[in-house]
Amino acid sequence: MANQDHIINANDLPEGLEDVQQPSQTFREPAETAHPSALVFDRERAPAFFSGSMPPQFQLDANFARARGHSPNVPTSSLMPFALNANPSTNAAIQSTAQRTVVVSGGSSVDTDNTVLDGITHGTVPWWTDPGFVYYREDFLGGPLPTIWPGTAGSTGTSIGYAGDWVCFGSVRNRTPQGGAPPHAGIFEWSQQDLPGSGFGGIMLNTSGDVAGATNITYRTMALLENPGWKASWVFQFSGQASNGSGIGPDWSKKAFYCGFTGPGIAAIRPNNTTMGLGQSSRPDCFFGLRYDTSHTPESWGLSQVGAGGGGVTVYTPHTLANGGLYLSGVNTYLNSTIVVTGCANPNNNGTFTCTASTATTITLNNPNGVVDNAVSSSAVIRPTKLNIVAVTAGSPVAGKTKYSYPTHVNAAGGNTHAGANGGYVGQVVTITGCTNANNNGTFTVLGSGINGANTEFIVTNAGTTEVPAANTAFVSFTDPINDFGGNFKFEYVNNPQWSVSQARHNVAGTVVDTGIAPKFGRWYRLDMVCSAVGVVVISLLDETAGTTVSSTYTIPKQTVVTPSNLNWSTDNNNQRTIIISSDGGGVSVVSAVSFPQFLGYESLITISGLTGGNAVANGTWKLYPSPSAGLSWVGTINLPSPIGFSLQSATIVGYPSFTPIVIWGADDSGGNSSFPDSSEFGIDLYTFVWNPNLGPSAPGTPNALKSRYW
Repeated sequence: MANQDHIINANDLPEGLEDVQQPSQTFREPAETAHPSALVFDRERAPAFFSGSMPPQFQLDANFARARGHSPNVPTSSLMPFALNANPSTNAAIQSTAQRTVVVSGGSSVDTDNTVLDGITHGTVPWWTDPGFVYYREDFLGGPLPTIWPGTAGSTGTSIGYAGDWVCFGSVRNRTPQGGAPPHAGIFEWSQQDLPGSGFGGIMLNTSGDVAGATNITYRTMALLENPGWKASWVFQFSGQASNGSGIGPDWSKKAFYCGFTGPGIAAIRPNNTTMGLGQSSRPDCFFGLRYDTSHTPESWGLSQVGAGGGGVTVYTPHTLANGGLYLSGVNTYLNSTIVVTGCANPNNNGTFTCTASTATTITLNNPNGVVDNAVSSSAVIRPTKLNIVAVTAGSPVAGKTKYSYPTHVNAAGGNTHAGANGGYVGQVVTITGCTNANNNGTFTVLGSGINGANTEFIVTNAGTTEVPAANTAFVSFTDPINDFGGNFKFEYVNNPQWSVSQARHNVAGTVVDTGIAPKFGRWYRLDMVCSAVGVVVISLLDETAGTTVSSTYTIPKQTVVTPSNLNWSTDNNNQRTIIISSDGGGVSVVSAVSFPQFLGYESLITISGLTGGNAVANGTWKLYPSPSAGLSWVGTINLPSPIGFSLQSATIVGYPSFTPIVIWGADDSGGNSSFPDSSEFGIDLYTFVWNPNLGPSAPGTPNALKSRYW
């Protein structure tokens, strides 16, 4: 036999040795002590055994190598020098074993199988029962499918409902789970509403009340911004086809798309409202993620017909409520107003014009070059940018404030909701011109807005003078902060106020970054978010077809809420204080001050300040424990170190918004989609979320077995 010199004669073995047991075939992690069945030698009794390379069959035997002779000539793992008598395939196997062992041995002492390979610092093994990380993956492939609400065939195209982790809400159509081509193996899809109105819908994590009854709050939000070390991803695609035989496929007009996270206050989108969609809000109040939204401020209308130009004017026919639109006008309501027309197939019909007359069904503009179009493209939009002021009321609702009125210009949901209603214009910047009293003119920020009879009213900070301007001579002009039509996807963080009334669209823009990536049908996109520092999130968008990735870093601010002065701070016998905050209305009867706090995750961190006397015990930073409530009351409990007696006092509460994943797809608020010649669809393929200290600021982190989740 080759290599005979390395065979040990039994006569040369030390005395008193016992037979070695048959080694187990079950894999065990290497330990610091010897294998229980292994021989143990000391250095003096173990002369240089195995001084050369071992036969190949022993070099790859992990159990053999566990027999640890404490000698520098005996290895402590199953890796030996390549044997001189080995063949190339054996040597390759040894090298592969060496590479694998180096990777495994490079992990933490607590977890030696996956620390390096999966990017997670584990608290214990096996990893699939490890409490030390959070992981959620939705491939929309199997298991319970999204709950569909409402479940009526008329608004959804299906009457099927599932008790799933997700709720699919709104007035869209064709909500369908589909198989796909791996890796896009499971897709949940829905189409833009092609019935009258401005239908939209989406999916979000299911929560108590989403299906059974009205809800303005979701309790599935997480305290993410104060707990860095997480990553989330969404994979999605848009598709579309000509559905009426015209051969005209979908475009990107009259669309609203939001993908990312929303806060707990969801009254603006109200995902279980059967009337949701028609002239309502497809824009969340508190949102962070990716946006494409063609909404206009103050409002826009669909367009059904354009007459021939003549006599220096052209007559346009907007969509009225009767045919799925929002246009509303009395006699010459828009006289001398500025009107913008876009999206008509003939460019002569597009432009910025002045209204010369208006009726309940038509609006005449000073366009001398109009061309007849009796089948106006569904992309066409007609919208006012400057509206007639009919009254100015100084000192209303309180001194130092002034109220302006103009005729209500939209009609939605049977007249129940209008643009600017319920505080919809709060935060908007407006410019007033043409008033007789010069102190009524200027640029202001809207503090409250709502409907009063036939007029829309809004409040600004201005010591104005009461007047009734001459007809069609004083105007209010609005900024148009959203309007993504013809543009690109936008990253946005926004936290607009949410009032005690619901269903108000707030188009005040947040912190917006243009991605430079225009939405296209038939392309896969991936949205990633990574938070590795408190309040700091890197957001990225991949356009797979273009091979383009765009990223931006956001530092998310905390929300500050000043509570009402009559807030009770007394504790129970466990030194617990349940805080109840009712947000103000957003209309014109009050100057709104208290909006819904968007920090409501379990153990969200809130900081309270401004309390005095015995209430000062509550000043500081506390973990919040939410309590479900009806309506829009914010209810949360904190644990204090000592009791507080009955006392009413205002305080300032600050905290990071808490988030839950959401996707919204459908129409904007322009209405008039009854003649849509297309079926534009959205499909969500994947949502993933992971949290672990190895993704955070103190990576890789040191697990602590005395903590319930090791951290």
